[in-house]
Amino acid sequence: MTGVGEDYLQYAKTELKILRSRNSHFAQTQVFGDPAWELILEAFVAIKEARSLLLSDLSKELRKPVAIIRRLSDILEAKGHVERLPSPDHAGETSVRLTAEAVGWCENFLRRQMEGDDFSNN
Repeated sequence: MTGVGEDYLQYAKTELKILRSRNSHFAQTQVFGDPAWELILEAFVAIKEARSLLLSDLSKELRKPVAIIRRLSDILEAKGHVERLPSPDHAGETSVRLTAEAVGWCENFLRRQMEGDDFSNN
């Protein structure tokens, strides 16, 4: 993969790194954190890397209980941003995947951020 798609992938990975360092730094305050956005970014990276994303893996990556990840994915699924599927590789496991529409708005958002858009003219 090269070009613009690779730029989005690298930018999404950078966003995840920033989120995690912020969350780690402020862990004691319990004030900062955006697990829904982190879940979306993880799902975006998984799609761009052509790999499945299990709820159990999300739980580990986001350092949240599976019940919370399941609830977040329920909300995002109801809004049409993700779909949950049985994992073809792990019996009894569920994977999460962004919908095509959600991939498009992630790419649009990441492009605008990469271009320095401050989103003041939405």
